Amino acid sequence: MKKIVLLIICLLCLTGCGNKTNGEVQANKQSNLDHKVYKYMKITTHNTSNLINNGYIFDDPSYVGHGDKNYYPTLLVEFDTITGKASKVTLYAFFLDNPDSTEWVDKAVDSFNEKVGSYRNDFSSVHKGRVNDFVTYFDVDINAESHIYNQYLQTYLFYEQDIEKYKDAIYYSRLYNYSSTPEVKTGENYFEESLEGIRIEWSDNAFSAY
Repeated sequence: MKKIVLLIICLLCLTGCGNKTNGEVQANKQSNLDHKVYKYMKITTHNTSNLINNGYIFDDPSYVGHGDKNYYPTLLVEFDTITGKASKVTLYAFFLDNPDSTEWVDKAVDSFNEKVGSYRNDFSSVHKGRVNDFVTYFDVDINAESHIYNQYLQTYLFYEQDIEKYKDAIYYSRLYNYSSTPEVKTGENYFEESLEGIRIEWSDNAFSAY
């Protein structure tokens, strides 16, 4: 009887220890990359086609201004911090509409419905909304593994987030083509270059599109 009790105790101990070990492994799991990966990124530009190659299917919305604020075509991106890959991408585009009208956002979504064709599998969940009385928007989820993004975003951020490689590829390694230095703005959590006209911001906290 004592042997049976001891056997049960040993089995319980082994099971508990095993679960604890697995829990510790999951809790302490680290990125295989040699640099920090941020959970969220906000990417803005003047024209939607700077972000996605087929921006024409939305009639290529550009930025709009109302009052003292501009609203830019925006990608909100969420990342897997272990692999560095983009896991969710949402596009936002903004329009100037009167309080009693949604004419321009309606036209953009209608254009999408008419033209999307073979790209339809890349897009899902198109929604329309309003920021204020004069600014409307649509947002649409885009397949994070699609090949429709700007090549620099796709290669250096969405496949495996590496902000330093992105900066070099999109800007610094291209400077030999220019006799004067193109404008660039850089800070602790943002980088904005003038060759592709894209601004990226990164954080471990979620961004708002506007």
